[in-house]
Amino acid sequence: LQLAPKNADAMGGLGIIALRRSEHAQAEQYFSQAMAQAPATTKWRQMHDTARLWALLRRGNDALDSGDTPTASRMAEQALTLQPQNPEAQGLQANTLAAQGHTAEAEHAWKALLNRDPSHMPAVRALVRMYLAQQRVQDAEHLLAQLPPATDTDTSGLRADLLQARAEVALAHNQPAKA
Repeated sequence: LQLAPKNADAMGGLGIIALRRSEHAQAEQYFSQAMAQAPATTKWRQMHDTARLWALLRRGNDALDSGDTPTASRMAEQALTLQPQNPEAQGLQANTLAAQGHTAEAEHAWKALLNRDPSHMPAVRALVRMYLAQQRVQDAEHLLAQLPPATDTDTSGLRADLLQARAEVALAHNQPAKA
């Protein structure tokens, strides 16, 4: 770079290194510089968009973790603008809706995600946990029963939660034998 500071390939190479280190915002900057130096090169635009997507998702998930649902929502919307079918962006949107108390919308979003990818475990986990929190044990059972057998190890904790919820329902209805 010192010899050729306007070298798009060098800037793009630094972007790739940053991307591999999960330094998405830094990668986005490098790819922006590479695009400015070689506007006709589509690979830098594609790499920029990938870095931008992952930077938005990271910022959105960090915001959600800290309870900043307005920021998480904005980041999810921006990520979905870049890649409308991206499952991570769709998951962030659904998780944000749930955190905002919009459980019906979150459920719809998780179900839409599962329609495209029936074994998307983050959506399965979120939906089962929501169902159990709402005491919708049968809905949780139905969802888990629809999963392919290959997901059994991934769902063992959810299945244990389901058994516990069934036992709690039985005890609440004064049916200790079913617990």
